[in-house]
Amino acid sequence: MDAEQIRSMRAANPFRPFRLWLKDGRQFDVLRPLHVAIAENGSRVLVASGSETASWFSPEDVAAAEMIVHPTPILAREGAA
Repeated sequence: MDAEQIRSMRAANPFRPFRLWLKDGRQFDVLRPLHVAIAENGSRVLVASGSETASWFSPEDVAAAEMIVHPTPILAREGAA
């Protein structure tokens, strides 16, 4: 994956949360646009994955990305009456 693809997901309007899967098996959920930063030259990505945790990696380390779909509550699906 390249930095522009990640920038595009971050800039989506409306923003949709997404997950980045790294080639080493790690995964990072990006729940808000401010949770991910990309170096101006596109060489590094920073993901804040907790209140005090952040990880740096290269865009080339990203194996896949997917939108996070939050499940609909069961009562809403069944049309609680």
